[in-house]
Amino acid sequence: MKRIELTITAEAPLAIGQRKPGASVSEATDYIPGTVVRGAIASLMIQQAQAAGQISTANADLTQTDDDFGTLFLSDDAAIFHNAYPAIAKTGEDEYTICPEEVCVLPATALSSKTSPGFTPKGSGVFDSLIDSFCAREQGHFYEPNDLKGDRVEPFKGFYSKQGKTYRSHSISKRLLTRVGINRRRATAEDQLLYSIEVLNETQGKQTPQFSVYRGAIVIDDNDLATQLQPFITRHCTNFRLGGSTSRGLGKVHVQAELQDFSEGDAVKSRVREFNAKLRDRWKCWNIF
Repeated sequence: MKRIELTITAEAPLAIGQRKPGASVSEATDYIPGTVVRGAIASLMIQQAQAAGQISTANADLTQTDDDFGTLFLSDDAAIFHNAYPAIAKTGEDEYTICPEEVCVLPATALSSKTSPGFTPKGSGVFDSLIDSFCAREQGHFYEPNDLKGDRVEPFKGFYSKQGKTYRSHSISKRLLTRVGINRRRATAEDQLLYSIEVLNETQGKQTPQFSVYRGAIVIDDNDLATQLQPFITRHCTNFRLGGSTSRGLGKVHVQAELQDFSEGDAVKSRVREFNAKLRDRWKCWNIF
């Protein structure tokens, strides 16, 4: 099993999201979904195969193929495309840095102070209420979480990385782009038809802009296929387009791919053992009441 680490640098705004029913604004996600990365790679492969005359430009049923494309995208053991999360963290008032550490998603049970949210030292800290809420419920106790100062807390969402004992929040700023609708019959601007697209900014910071960087991965069971995919991504590192409105100049990225050996079984077992140890410790604490 192989893992291809992806470092995606945005060179243009990214319009990645879905328009809510009845809304005129398409809201952007806070990350690049793995399905978007998967679609971009598959689209480029299909375009090249069509240009080379390997497949028909019309009525091509790719679900019937048993080649490398089918193995990579359509088989039972198809590659797993992980989401790409923001790898850039805010370190000052208008300062950003790219963190080499793994970027993780804060759990849905993460909480932080309502008046001073965020990681220390700027905030009051972030903690996970999953184990304590489980122990309290199973032992028949009432559980109302609060921070170390006794203040009220609320859910805290986002992404983070850990360097030693220091935690950093990761996020990407957004902005709205207003566009004029096009009349398909006349191919000209349509009167009184405007729409807005929310996009992920390609840079962070104003005085010293830093390119927005995302980090994701592709996990492949077939080692030979992985060794072919990694150089393909490297050769076409500037040809991928992510998200919507790519014909309007959005979605341009630079993709860096690094091939690594991967064994998920040992990592999962270690995490399960650590979780169970934490659960037993907290269970003993709640058992004294």
